Amino acid sequence: MTPLSSPSRTKGRELLKNGPLVDLGIRLPKDKKFLWELPSKEIKKRNDKAILNLIDGLKVLDDREVDLERRLADSEKTQDKTMRVHMSYSKKNKALTKVLQEVKERAAKDQFEVTQLRSELVAKRKRAEEKQPRLSADLDAKKRRSDDAISANLCLETNIIILSGTKLEMTLWEYHHWANVAEAKLKTSTWKLQELEATIP
Repeated sequence: MTPLSSPSRTKGRELLKNGPLVDLGIRLPKDKKFLWELPSKEIKKRNDKAILNLIDGLKVLDDREVDLERRLADSEKTQDKTMRVHMSYSKKNKALTKVLQEVKERAAKDQFEVTQLRSELVAKRKRAEEKQPRLSADLDAKKRRSDDAISANLCLETNIIILSGTKLEMTLWEYHHWANVAEAKLKTSTWKLQELEATIP
């Protein structure tokens, strides 16, 4: 599209001023750029239908060209706006891509840590299962030793009680024995005392 101030438009105006219009006997004043800017009475004075059609055609073409230039300007504005929006979305897209990459890296790291922890847990469970028979055997041995110790203590305490009872029985027996001895001695003394009393006049 040719802008209004482009060299081609200027050249076209010069051709109109100095070309076919001159052949038709029309010269544009220096302050006039378009044929339809001539005074209407001057055009009517020539009363040339071809000139009127030429004027109408040029006017229509110029209107179309102006409209196209306006549309082009609007399109360029829209394109600029679209470009700005595109740049904005591109910037946001880069930021989101960066965030997404960070999230992926964090997720991969977390997944690696989870896998590592899971492997450690499996290894610990395996070691625990391997140690289970030995731990069970140790527990059974400890239980047996504890039972044996309890039985030994019970037997010892029972023996102590039995010995204590025997000692008590022996002490009671000695008490009865010495009591009988004392009673016998008392009887003997009493009997001798009676004999002595009998001999006294």
